[in-house]
Amino acid sequence: MVEKNVLLLKHGTAKTSALSSGRRAVVIIIAIFFNFGGVYLAGTYGPLLLRDFGIKESLRPATRFHIVDATCRRSLMCEIKAAEFPGGPGHELRLEYLLHRSFLGDRSVRLLEQVSDPHVITMDIGQNNLTYRALTLCFMIGFFCFFIPFYVYRKIKASSRCGTSVV
Repeated sequence: MVEKNVLLLKHGTAKTSALSSGRRAVVIIIAIFFNFGGVYLAGTYGPLLLRDFGIKESLRPATRFHIVDATCRRSLMCEIKAAEFPGGPGHELRLEYLLHRSFLGDRSVRLLEQVSDPHVITMDIGQNNLTYRALTLCFMIGFFCFFIPFYVYRKIKASSRCGTSVV
């Protein structure tokens, strides 16, 4: 009777170790997937944020561009499309801001241009909330790159101890 228990324990241990390597692969795949999400956020919203931090001189209302469309979706991402006034080359640009909706509220926005270089276009809401934009971006990158993979790892590790499935 003791030998049967020992064989059963060995069989269960071998099965658990095979599942743990498969679970490790799942954690690695999820971590890579969400890290790409963090890299996408940094690549999309980071350059505009760094450029806006680099503006040191005064800004004036934009004279060559006007707002075509301004939308905020998912309570975090705002996209503003601006186009050059008629008579210009018809250049259109898109400004994307990662900023929580609580900092936006219902308000009007204005396009601003740099005095020394009128090709540098930004918005008053982007300049007024630089710190909040940076904090939101850092939080989102941390959420995608570290928190979600760590959470999945902990769930898989806990389920392997209990012998249950994560899904």
